[in-house]
Order: sequence, then C-alpha cells, then structure tokens
Amino acid sequence: MRKKYLFILFFSIIYFSGCKKHTIAENDYPDYIVGEWKLRQVTVYGNNVAITDCHKRSRMTFSSNHDAHAVYYTIYQSSGSCVKHLEYAGRWTYRDGTFYFDVYDTAGVNQQEEKKLTFTDPDHFFIQETVDNIPGIFYFEKIGSN
Repeated sequence: MRKKYLFILFFSIIYFSGCKKHTIAENDYPDYIVGEWKLRQVTVYGNNVAITDCHKRSRMTFSSNHDAHAVYYTIYQSSGSCVKHLEYAGRWTYRDGTFYFDVYDTAGVNQQEEKKLTFTDPDHFFIQETVDNIPGIFYFEKIGSN
C-alpha cells in the first residue's frame, strides 16, 4: 500500500511540475522591444534603396506600457525638403513568439491594421510595408545598440 501512495505522489509531482513549465503568464514576453528604433535600411522590390539623412530620421518607439508609435520621413520631391510622410500610433503585442504593432485610428479607438515585426536579433527587426502602392521592407536598429 505504501508503494502505491509513493507512486501516486511521485507521479503527481512530475505531472504538475511539467504543467507549470508550459504555462506562460499574460505579461511574460521579451523586453528587448521596449525603446526607440531607427531606420537603417530599405528594400523595394528586393533591391536595396539608398536612404538619406532625412529617411534616417524615421523612428519606431515601443513603451513598456505597450504604447507604440512610428513616424516615417521622406524628401518632398518638389521642394527637396524633408517632411513627415507617415505616422502611426497604437499598441504592441506579443503572441506565439512574435511581436505585432497594432495600428489604431487617429482617435485611438479602432484597430486599423496589424503589422508583424520580424526580429533577426534583439537589436534588429524588419517590417514589411506597402507605401504609396510600393511594397518594401523597412529594417530598424535599436538606438544605443552597437
């Protein structure tokens, strides 16, 4: 009888300790997304595009409270001046091992789009965007990384 209780106790410990390893808390995510990110490279139709100092002003910011913000700059053709071209605000999420930037409308109420952030390492990610009907990949680097 004693062996039976020991077996049940041993089995229970193994079973319940194994379940805890697979339980992920809702707020359990890598924190390397938090911070400011700068544009470092752009490809359009698979080709690298030369980016200017103006383009390099483009930033994405992810806060620890899950707020997210992105701003893209470009050179205005007619005047040659550097202008803010696009701006997004929303929230970032982490699901199934992937970060997403959930873009909201200007009132911050309705989700408009979900953008997948593909990290190549903790200091670099890229995002696929279609801007003015031109598909591109925008590569970002964390500010302060080497």
